[in-house]
Amino acid sequence: MSQGFAPGRDLDYDLRDILLALRRFWWLVLFVPILVGGILTVRNLTADYQASFSATVLLPGDTEIPGSSERPELMILDDVGPVVRSDAFAALVAAEAGVDPAAIPGTLDATRYSRVVTVTATGPDAVTAEHIAAAAATVFPDAVNQLMVAQGANPATVQIIDGPGAARKGSADQWRVTVLATIVAAGIGCFLALLLDAALSGVARTALARDGELSTR
Repeated sequence: MSQGFAPGRDLDYDLRDILLALRRFWWLVLFVPILVGGILTVRNLTADYQASFSATVLLPGDTEIPGSSERPELMILDDVGPVVRSDAFAALVAAEAGVDPAAIPGTLDATRYSRVVTVTATGPDAVTAEHIAAAAATVFPDAVNQLMVAQGANPATVQIIDGPGAARKGSADQWRVTVLATIVAAGIGCFLALLLDAALSGVARTALARDGELSTR
C-alpha cells in the first residue's frame, strides 16, 4: 500500500499495510490512549482518601468448618455491605467519632471474602478518612451483633485482624488499572486506525470504479 489510495489495492492487510495505516493515522493511535489515560489520571489525582480495616466475623451457627456457599451463616454475611452503608451503622460511627451523622452516609463501604470483612472509609483528606475508619473499627463488633444477629441468639464473634492504617488517595490498585486501561486503549486506537484506513480505501476504490464506468460511456 502506498501513501495514497491505490486503485487496485486489496483490503486484506499484511504487516506492511498495517504499519502504513498506523503511520497514516498516527494521531488516532495516540489520541485514544492519551484521552483514556488522561481521564483516569485526573480521576486518581482528585479521588478521596481511603482508610480501611479488616475483621473476621463468625455468626451464630458458624462452626468454622469449610462448606458450600449455600450455608446460611455465610449467606447472612452477604448483608455486611448494606449494613455498613446503612444509616444505622453511620449513626453508631458518628457517635463514636463525635461528628454530625449527616456527614457519615456515603463514606463507608464493606466487602467480604469468606468470613473476612474489609470496611473502607473515605474522606476529603487523610485525617478525616483515618478518623472515620478508627471509629468504625471501634463500633463494628457491637454493630454486627446489634444489626445482623437476631435478638436472643448467641452473639457473633468479631475480631479486628488489621486495624485502620494510614489513608491513601484513591483505591490501592487505581494506578495499575490506569496503566492497563491505557494499554487497552492503545490497542483500540490501532484498531480504529485500521478501520478508518479500510473505510477510506473502500470509498476511494468505489469512486475510482465509478469514474472508470463514466469514462467508458
